[in-house]
Amino acid sequence: MEWKIPKKTSAGFVLAFAVLVGICLISYRATSYLIETSHKVSQNYQLLGELAATLSFVVDAETSQRGFLLTGDKEFLEPYEAALRNLPMHAQQLRELSSHNPGYRNLISSLEQAILQKLQHTAEVIRLREANEIEAARAVVASGKGMRLMDNIREIIAKIEQEETASLQLQINESEADARNALLAVFTLSGLIFGLFLFSGYIFLHDIAELERSEEALKKASAAAEAANRAKSEFLATMSHEIRTPLWGMLGMTALVLDTPLTSQQREYLSLAKSSANSLLNVINDILDFSKIEAGRLDFESVEFRLRESLEDVMKGFAMRARQQGLELTFNVLPDVPEVLIGDPGRLRQVITNLVGNAVKFTERGTIALHVEKKSQEESIVCLHFSVADTGIGIAQEKQELIFDAFSQGDGSTTRKYGGTGLGLAISERLVKLMGGNIWVESDPGRGSTFHFTASFGLGKHRGVFDEISSRTEALPSRPERSRRFHILLAEDNPVNQRVAVGMLERRGHKVTAVANGREALAALDQQRFDIVLMDIQMPEMDGLATTAAIREREKATGGHVPIIALTSYAMKGDRDRCLAAGMEAISRNRSNLRNCSP
Repeated sequence: MEWKIPKKTSAGFVLAFAVLVGICLISYRATSYLIETSHKVSQNYQLLGELAATLSFVVDAETSQRGFLLTGDKEFLEPYEAALRNLPMHAQQLRELSSHNPGYRNLISSLEQAILQKLQHTAEVIRLREANEIEAARAVVASGKGMRLMDNIREIIAKIEQEETASLQLQINESEADARNALLAVFTLSGLIFGLFLFSGYIFLHDIAELERSEEALKKASAAAEAANRAKSEFLATMSHEIRTPLWGMLGMTALVLDTPLTSQQREYLSLAKSSANSLLNVINDILDFSKIEAGRLDFESVEFRLRESLEDVMKGFAMRARQQGLELTFNVLPDVPEVLIGDPGRLRQVITNLVGNAVKFTERGTIALHVEKKSQEESIVCLHFSVADTGIGIAQEKQELIFDAFSQGDGSTTRKYGGTGLGLAISERLVKLMGGNIWVESDPGRGSTFHFTASFGLGKHRGVFDEISSRTEALPSRPERSRRFHILLAEDNPVNQRVAVGMLERRGHKVTAVANGREALAALDQQRFDIVLMDIQMPEMDGLATTAAIREREKATGGHVPIIALTSYAMKGDRDRCLAAGMEAISRNRSNLRNCSP
């Protein structure tokens, strides 16, 4: 007997197959459109982010100019110099990200010209201030040209942001409409085969419910992750402040003592104490750097530097310790290695310091050698091979891969004997990868280890208009000329840091009145006139931000204005913006630099 499939069943399966094909086609079209829209939205967000970063650097340069004009302290030029280094890169990113819209070409060109003119205007003010032509510098500022340029820059950026926001909203609306239409079509076609696939329909609906529950759980998990991330950032900021504050006191007091008559032995001991405090500060910076690396928020500089000078500075820092241990410390850079490179010298020194520091720590006798050679070179990029060899305790084969994990060392006993957190090599590995290289180790237990890593750097490139302005600024005198003595109000709750700041400022001829919180600062301002206020951010009763806001509110009635400079140990993103928003003119994160204030 021949077995036949009933025609109705066959028709049902054919219809079901056709409907399934239709559902697949609709799903494919919707998915493709969503992917395309997601790419466009991502590009929109990147462009908006680059615009915000560009404006932030321009505002930093303006703030830097104000602080330098008021005090003559070159410390305030650091944000301006950072703007000069980074703005060309952001300009290139803006051109690339806006290439999808030909209408932006003229706007981006106008924005670059406006920024260039603004930087030239700022450079002129700085040049006049360095020449001690203060009135001329103030006249340039008072001309209003800088304000007009800033308004022009903000207007151009606002126009681009408005168009990008409108485009972004349109794409989102279209995506949502397409998603709704696709979902409607899928449910309509599914209804035609409901009778044939009742069980499949049940499974489908069950899967939808599971998907919704998963999305809800995902939203809750995402919210919890964001809350945890915020708590982590707040914790890091608080710990950074609480640890840095006494460290600044140690460094400041040591600096004050070093400025007094001392014997050569006393000076050596104090210099070592200061070096140790700086090392502890570096550990804190390493922990913050590791957190930034893990979050993908670590920025790299791209500046010219001399390789041999940078390496020599690192090796000199270990010379005394190596000599005390009876170690021979050498470094060799082959002649074909370029002298001037383009990259981040600070991050390179950080890696070398970690590797040489470990070599000194784990070597009791013998030699430690740093060797640099050229691995390859293509046009304007050179890849260098670095190696640090020692004759220390070595690392067992099974432990060599683990040492690059965070908070790990070759053996738990080494942690107890030699100390350390086991974080240095983990940071080094991540920094090397960010420099386009790899890191590895060769070791023979009992005979020593050799750590290798490669890194890519740029060679000297042609100088652009931004670099020309930067070079003129760098050619200015290294120390500001002497200006008049100031009557300074210092608001600082930490008694040690208060004493350090008063000592440093009075040594430079300034008159200082110190108070312990914001309420006392307001009372002092009621009784006396001050030229400058140095304001700690975190104080009891009334913090620095609230105090600054109160001062600015009072000035609206009196018509006066006293410059306020923030003193803060916070190092998290957004601290500067909060200080400026409160009405402060400038921010100083390194309190020991107060010793450079000269009357």
